[in-house]
Amino acid sequence: ATGCEMTTDHTTIECKTVPGVGGNLTWRVSVDDRPSPTSDVKIRYTPPILSVTAGQTSAVAGKGANNAGTEGGQTFTITGSEFGPLDEKDVVFKYGGTEANIYQAVDCDTLVEYNTIRCTSTEGTGKNHYAQLFVGGQASNVFPANMSYATPKLGRYDPEWGSTGEGAITRGGEWIELGGSDFGTVERNAIDRVTYGPTGFEFVSCDAEAGNGCLCRVVRDHNEINCTLVEGVGTELVFKVVIDGQMSEYASFDYEIPSISTITGKGARNAGHAGNELVTLTGANFAAPGSGFLDSITYGPVTGKEYVPNGCIVKGHDEIVCNTTAGIGSNLYWLVTVDGQISDSMEPTSPTTFYAEPNITNMFVADRLDSDCPDVDVEYAGRCTKSTNGGAKAYINGTNFGLAVPNAYTQVYLDGVPVAFDGSTLTKIYYAAVPNDYAWIDDDGKEHLMFIMPELDTSDQDAVDHTKKVTVEVGHQLISTTQSSNYTVYKYGYPVIAELQNSAVAGSSTMVDLYISGYNFGADGVVTVVNNAINATGKSTTIYTAANVSKLNGYWTHNAIKFRYMARAGNVTVTVGDKVSNKESFNDFSPAVITTCDNYQPDEDGYRTTGKLSDGSAYGVLTIAGIYFYSTESNLAIEVDGIDCPIKTGSLTTITDTTNCYSTDLTVKSIQCYVPEGTGRDNEIALIRNGQSSLSANTTTDVLYLDYNDPEIFSITPLSIPTTGGYLTVTGRNFGASATEATVKFGKTTLSVDRDFHFNHSYFVVKVPAGQGTAKAITVDISGTSTTLPVDDSFAYDPPTMVNLTVGKSKSGSRRQLLGTSV
Repeated sequence: ATGCEMTTDHTTIECKTVPGVGGNLTWRVSVDDRPSPTSDVKIRYTPPILSVTAGQTSAVAGKGANNAGTEGGQTFTITGSEFGPLDEKDVVFKYGGTEANIYQAVDCDTLVEYNTIRCTSTEGTGKNHYAQLFVGGQASNVFPANMSYATPKLGRYDPEWGSTGEGAITRGGEWIELGGSDFGTVERNAIDRVTYGPTGFEFVSCDAEAGNGCLCRVVRDHNEINCTLVEGVGTELVFKVVIDGQMSEYASFDYEIPSISTITGKGARNAGHAGNELVTLTGANFAAPGSGFLDSITYGPVTGKEYVPNGCIVKGHDEIVCNTTAGIGSNLYWLVTVDGQISDSMEPTSPTTFYAEPNITNMFVADRLDSDCPDVDVEYAGRCTKSTNGGAKAYINGTNFGLAVPNAYTQVYLDGVPVAFDGSTLTKIYYAAVPNDYAWIDDDGKEHLMFIMPELDTSDQDAVDHTKKVTVEVGHQLISTTQSSNYTVYKYGYPVIAELQNSAVAGSSTMVDLYISGYNFGADGVVTVVNNAINATGKSTTIYTAANVSKLNGYWTHNAIKFRYMARAGNVTVTVGDKVSNKESFNDFSPAVITTCDNYQPDEDGYRTTGKLSDGSAYGVLTIAGIYFYSTESNLAIEVDGIDCPIKTGSLTTITDTTNCYSTDLTVKSIQCYVPEGTGRDNEIALIRNGQSSLSANTTTDVLYLDYNDPEIFSITPLSIPTTGGYLTVTGRNFGASATEATVKFGKTTLSVDRDFHFNHSYFVVKVPAGQGTAKAITVDISGTSTTLPVDDSFAYDPPTMVNLTVGKSKSGSRRQLLGTSV
């Protein structure tokens, strides 16, 4: 068994069975190389099932199954389910009569795992035989396979009196030998009845089926019967022989069956899945060109009848050309049927063709960040991906993915495990659904797949493998065949720490909440903290996993880890599997901004986008307060949405007026900065001390936000625009410093901000496209804040103006020509 896991301590283990066959299977558990006794509980695999597959009329088909020679030695295939893996050797196939217990086939081997077996017929006679398969000692259903041996054929008579006699004596008692084929064996002697006479039925030498005795028997396997004549008269008498329920035929001769010796052409090796590639069959007995005796040509992996080629032409008795049809698969046997005779070309030595395996040319995964990785050394910057999270779109490009083949399906595997294209349940793409969001063929015939990358499995840290082999497999709904592609490699990203924050725990002078933000932490791993990181002496190491951080007021995600830690300094690494992140250090508490005191908040009226107060009276000065600012002003910086807010020199001050709004025994400091240019609302304010920020990507608590005022429109010019289009000047305030933040609409029409003109907080120009009509409201949006100029104050397109009217005559009547503007 595989994948065994202990689900209940000491008492319960869950395992996955491996492919196999058989019943009465016992279990034994080994723990630390100490095996248990054999279990009393026994299990069994599902017994084999004989069933008809698509395109067939019976579960047993082939030369050895229908009208087979009584000598045996002809192959046939058996289809169904639960036949076991390819290497299964305990396979027995029995057939004969309604209980399938007379004959046993030989040389049985699994052709397609779990559903197709090939065997060779043994000596036998009769028809309408049922069949039964045994795999691993387990019996299948008894199936009405309608298997049959050939009817006996009479070809010659050798009488006792020889060629010089006058004939048989009327009292009988003389012997005669009947020569031919398909009589069965001497041992079985399956003769039911032998008669002869002018019509073949008048005199009876054997009536074994009625229990009236028999004067005939098989004396040479399959080819000779000896009979004793009874009383009779007449001339030109003929024989009728019934063997195992089948009456003989008169001797005849056949043209040789068609045979295939070689198969060549573009469609013979690595054929394209879309088909329409030339194949040349070389052999014998294909009949004359244009004779009309060619009944059919088919090919396929199991019965040889799964595919029908297109445009087949008989070039001569020894050559036929065809075009392949859309398909997949390898070891494809070809069958040629000429006037009812089918080529015997499904033997192990018969020539075959094959479609090309799926071919991956490249793979791209959209797991990169939209911007550069912040604050990470160059050595580790390449690790900044959204990789172990899963969810990224992956694109595979190549050929022969089965997307052009009716009834085909396509799967993608990572290390042999099927992937859901939609990230949920869609593990197969079927031909009938192509094209769709996950599979399509471009104009050049190249095939493309898109799927959602799964999350990296980190449940067993000892078994985590960041490198995955990606393959494409193509299968068929109606045919038991699959093909797998070459592989490409995808590497899940290695862990990297982008930021390390530590916030003091209330009431403690040494305990911190440690926040680690970054990428590719997986769903589990190991955080290692080396204490006393600054002072190299007396180091101690502490290890945390996802299981224990949850017990320490924390959490573990692919991009963030938080837990409570008893120290103010340390070196931190994150390990996922055997991949270790960069090392980041903390040597003191991160600064914390107070958010609960009204005197130390941004102006509730917001700020102009220039940075001035909302009334424009002066440039805005932002005052914030907090703890762990310490006393060196030059070590501090303030950012508003990542933009530097210049520190007001000398503004760092110890304050005591926060006792009513913030409770702490620590020293509280305040500091001021000049509000920078900006736009929008809810811009985060961060205080940074020697690279340690008050912000954490892991929390939205204890964060101050600054708002800039909404845009205002004072006027637009001109108020009339030609129908050919033009330029519109917008004057107002709070437009921001950059045109990239601005969106302008005239009704529902978006106007493009013209970047060739100057853009500032109070002025910009937009290009108006050609159009016509009356005024519509104008809306200006700046970083999510907007204002609307009403219709009455907006511009309109110029009305039409007539300049000249010319009236004249033409051959068809009067003609008028109107000239003007804005027409």
